[in-house]
Amino acid sequence: MLGTGSALLLGITLCCLGTWAKETIKVHNVCPVLDPDSCKPANPGTPGCKSDRDCSKHQKCCCVKCGWKCVTTVQVKQGRCPPKMANCTTPASHPDTPTCKSDFECPGHQKCCDQCGNICRDPMEEKWGICPTTDNKQLECPNVRCRANADCPPNQKCCQFGGKQDCMNIH
Repeated sequence: MLGTGSALLLGITLCCLGTWAKETIKVHNVCPVLDPDSCKPANPGTPGCKSDRDCSKHQKCCCVKCGWKCVTTVQVKQGRCPPKMANCTTPASHPDTPTCKSDFECPGHQKCCDQCGNICRDPMEEKWGICPTTDNKQLECPNVRCRANADCPPNQKCCQFGGKQDCMNIH
């Protein structure tokens, strides 16, 4: 009987260790990638929304083709990609480094990062900080230069200020 009890205790312990060992991956819902240069200030587009409250559950009010529209969000893993290498001459791919198109093609908590080609990398930790106080001017699409903190350098955040949404130094 003692052997059965020990085997049962071992089984429960191994089961719990497996559960504890699972990594929790945090994701954020963000607007799709925006090319701010594709929007001309003289052609702002028709606003379809003014805030996320105007959109359905799985949508956000995003700048799309020079106008604010409710669009389905894109999920990204938490954290920032390491800074891009300065002088890319060849892709950074290596036989042991998987290439990717999205964060969810990467193992565990790794993100799909542009490092002279899209590769899976461990993210940098998000730095804490507060954006400057906004003046609540309504944003125009040409003034949206970032969509999430991950679009900014490590010492900056994506903030709304002065009628713009841009990468700003953290206070």
